Amino acid sequence: KYLLACLSKLLEVYRPGMAISYDIGCKHSKTVAHSSLGTHAKALGLHFFVGAFHGYAHNQKCQLMYHPCFLCLAGLEDFETNKHIFSKQNLMAHLFCHGSCYHCHMILLLFWSWWDEDCQVALADFIYDNYRQALHILAMVQPSVINFQHLHQLSDEDFARFLQEEQDYFNGLIAEPEEDVVAFRYLETLQSLASARYVPHLPCLLLFLTSKQAEAVRIRLRWLCPH
Repeated sequence: KYLLACLSKLLEVYRPGMAISYDIGCKHSKTVAHSSLGTHAKALGLHFFVGAFHGYAHNQKCQLMYHPCFLCLAGLEDFETNKHIFSKQNLMAHLFCHGSCYHCHMILLLFWSWWDEDCQVALADFIYDNYRQALHILAMVQPSVINFQHLHQLSDEDFARFLQEEQDYFNGLIAEPEEDVVAFRYLETLQSLASARYVPHLPCLLLFLTSKQAEAVRIRLRWLCPH
């Protein structure tokens, strides 16, 4: 409910075409779609992402739909800003770890006040650096991509088609491929065989057996390990 309330306010304040990142943005998008905000969010073109760093912990099907690496919707944004901010906020912990609630709130207020002022001052540099980075990528990477396309006779539409075909494959994948199931079953059988053949600390074990028991163990070992 809290997340939906925050989203409702964001949809009210910001313009259409908004993108929001969340560690479980894939699941939360379905929650929003089935909530009372679903129709409004769809009309405004709201799109959910998972962060570029955390997103690689999700399966490939999820990444194809929500990872910024595969979507041409948010430019160079990695959607990890909160992690950068909170990592800096954590540096304040030693200032009030044994302090009162008053000092805790005071330090956090000072930190966020400083953060707001510092970010506003550096905003022009931030936009400028991102713009330069985008130009650098276009200048250095785009020629390589164009050469690759010419070499393999690919168009821009083919890349989108490849992603769609991969999504269709995962959507239609109901069970594991039979060859994978057989391969894993074979591997498990080999592991079971190796465990059955392994007798730890055999010389020490024979010391505590009678002569007949020790001979029976030797015969069994010769049968299991003929070499």
